[in-house]
Amino acid sequence: MIVGTGTALMLSGTPVLAAPNTTDVSLVYCTSPARRADLVAAVAVLGLAQRGATPDRILADGRDQSVEEWRTAHRDQFDRACEALIAARQHDTGAAASGGGTSWWSIIGTALVTGFLGWFFGALLAGAGARRLEAENLRLASIAFVGASQRLVRLLAGKRPGAPPPDDEVHQCRNALANALDQAGGRWFWRRPRQLRASLDGPRFGPAMTQGWWEDDETERRRDQLVTDLSRLGSEIERVAQALQTPARPHPGMWRE
Repeated sequence: MIVGTGTALMLSGTPVLAAPNTTDVSLVYCTSPARRADLVAAVAVLGLAQRGATPDRILADGRDQSVEEWRTAHRDQFDRACEALIAARQHDTGAAASGGGTSWWSIIGTALVTGFLGWFFGALLAGAGARRLEAENLRLASIAFVGASQRLVRLLAGKRPGAPPPDDEVHQCRNALANALDQAGGRWFWRRPRQLRASLDGPRFGPAMTQGWWEDDETERRRDQLVTDLSRLGSEIERVAQALQTPARPHPGMWRE
């Protein structure tokens, strides 16, 4: 991005400012009103001259001088004191004495790391929310199918020969539960959801569950067994829903046939 911007400016004819001279930067820094007292202190510590009448003046050559006057007469000593002041300031702020402050690579690296961490934790939160939603959908589909089936089974067991009670609700709930189990089994490659899904097409929980009730002499026993089996099915699907919410944990039961 930086390289591209620079190239575009050169091609467009826009003048690009040259980097400031290091000596100019040092001069501006050390002679600024906010740094003059620090510079005078550095001069005194190094033994180059003494403090003047005020914190921003220097006593040298037998007279009280301004920083500019002393610099004109003692340029090498000024440069030495100024470099020491800058190095001390960089040391205090944690910057490397020869690095000239924070580099572009450091800024870019920090931005990349910050961006990656933001994306990573955002993805974790979004993934956790999606898993909770998927688990809740499976849970609701299971409750609907088990409840509708148990109600119909009780009606069928007590119904005398004639028109059977409608079973449309059971078939609709079965289809919704089958879709939810297909999604869970396909995404995580678990065997258990696929096994439970297959049972919805079998003789126990499939379409045959609502058929042949008047041909069976043991309707009450069949009813009680189905009600129990449906409750167990609901418990097994609840285990799948709980596993969906924490897929990173080991769930050996999800791999069993």
